[in-house]
Amino acid sequence: MRFQEVILKNTKELSLQQVISSAKLRRLMESIDIKFGFRVRQLRTSLGITQEKLANMAGIDRAHMGHIERGTVSPSLKKVSQIAKALNVSAESLVADH
Repeated sequence: MRFQEVILKNTKELSLQQVISSAKLRRLMESIDIKFGFRVRQLRTSLGITQEKLANMAGIDRAHMGHIERGTVSPSLKKVSQIAKALNVSAESLVADH
């Protein structure tokens, strides 16, 4: 799933034309929460891990993991560290601007 598809899923209330031209899209694309969640989902799916399994591995509630992946919450540094450890990557790699 591409980053733009994640953005579109998070802006369902707008028409596609409104989303493409809106300032909301630009703000969402710049959002570190969205980027972080996208990166987590990208790594998780590339490893063939379900969201529920990753949540269990990281010691995070599955519903909260869903919010993290959608970028609707700002994970604490502790949660970032737990997720990174579960994915066997550095926390820096999850928050780095790729």
